[in-house]
Amino acid sequence: LMGKAMYDSERNVYRWRDLFPTLDLYVDNETSREVQAGVKIAQSKEILKTLDETRADVRYLSGSVKGESATYSPILELDLDFRPKYAQCDCSFYRYNKLKQGPCRHMVALSLVGDVQ
Repeated sequence: LMGKAMYDSERNVYRWRDLFPTLDLYVDNETSREVQAGVKIAQSKEILKTLDETRADVRYLSGSVKGESATYSPILELDLDFRPKYAQCDCSFYRYNKLKQGPCRHMVALSLVGDVQ
């Protein structure tokens, strides 16, 4: 969970490796607040998925997410390990930070709803 180990499937062993050397997952910062807000949005069921399909080993997710003052339209393209290949949203957090500070709350909410439904 803290990103301190990796699994070597060829040798069937776990290895110590700091996967997130500059990211403390338990620090209260803008990124962790976005993730927490995304979880709350997902729990509130304020999301309408408009696309959820897999083509050529890429899962495409898009939808509309109701925010405090507007409705946003996040788009996600995920590989088979659910890692983002492409992500976009029309909210101010994404427009200002892109993905340098992590995903916005709307991307988090869409990905959580995408996994459940």
